[in-house]
Amino acid sequence: VALFDFVSRVPKHEHFRLYTPSTALIEDLTSHLSRNEDEGWINHECRRLMPALVGLLRNRSGLLILCEYAPGLGAQQATRASALTVSTIRALPLNKPILRFPAKYSQIIQGARLATQTQASLYAAIGDWHSKAATERRSTMENLALAKATASRILSHEPSSEEIWKSIRSSNITQKKIRAFLWKLMHGALPCGVNWNDNPAYADRALCQHCQVRETVEHLLTECPDSCQSTLWSLADGLLRRRGIPTILPMTFGNILVCGLQNKKKKLTPGQERLRTLVLAETAWLIWVVRCKWVIDDESDPTLYPSIPEITNRWWKMINSKLDMDLLTSDKKRYDTKAVAAALVKDTWEGLLEDDATLGKSLECHRNVGVLVGRGLAARRPPGRNR
Repeated sequence: VALFDFVSRVPKHEHFRLYTPSTALIEDLTSHLSRNEDEGWINHECRRLMPALVGLLRNRSGLLILCEYAPGLGAQQATRASALTVSTIRALPLNKPILRFPAKYSQIIQGARLATQTQASLYAAIGDWHSKAATERRSTMENLALAKATASRILSHEPSSEEIWKSIRSSNITQKKIRAFLWKLMHGALPCGVNWNDNPAYADRALCQHCQVRETVEHLLTECPDSCQSTLWSLADGLLRRRGIPTILPMTFGNILVCGLQNKKKKLTPGQERLRTLVLAETAWLIWVVRCKWVIDDESDPTLYPSIPEITNRWWKMINSKLDMDLLTSDKKRYDTKAVAAALVKDTWEGLLEDDATLGKSLECHRNVGVLVGRGLAARRPPGRNR
């Protein structure tokens, strides 16, 4: 620390001869320097300070000679040097990151040289990396708190943060893009609202073009009357209630964040839990996709916004595609341990189809033989010429 403070104060072009009682310091900066940098300073007691010191020394154009302290140096000079060392260490605690030199001109070698590593050193480096405290993002912590409060209210238990993160990767959420979408929702990382302010050319997208308020993900998915969200959530609620699942209305942002958690308030079958998670996640994703296409591709043209019948048909097509995928992936002979259990597929879709009798045949063939998710009596078209 004292050497770093000295080097950072003196002019870079001047030559100096420094005496230090620490033989280890001299070796770390000379004969052992290559080895320490190859190891990433992982075993050094000052692994946070030494790379900064080496980078600062490399930025000097002047000559710096390190000499071992000699007993004949003089008692007065030795006492003064010791006092300066103590005062410097008190001002700059050991192992505290020091970033007072220009990073642009530094020559810090970060990481370790892979060719020189052993399995033991790599395990140690990975353990050291995992031990570092992760920085907490404000939006992430706010969304986690909202998810816990929502789960406590509607699911009758408050999950831990680990359970919430694990629910995003639930096996009931089959598509990676949906998992990534929920992960970004939790982090507040979707390109929405203030995130557009980084590019002045698209600053107008920060506002909801219908409501003229700052557009947030919560506003887009659950509040905006012009984002087709009310239509799609009504369709989702109707389908889930036909399967005996409690109503999801009024839909909130917290409900979407906890869609992968188990409902302990009302005991549901595995198929019902799976259907609830699937419908909530896929519906939120569809709302987001439709909105992005209208805002980005169609440049918020009111005449190009999809109509309610178009949105409705697109949602039903999405649901039927989930049924088709379940039937295909139930083939245990083809997918072995990754296959979806036929009993789980039946438990998920039973009672929702136009013809339940064809579900068993579809499961035997592992393909859709004409079975579709029914829209309910109110949505059926009248027969004959009057339709």
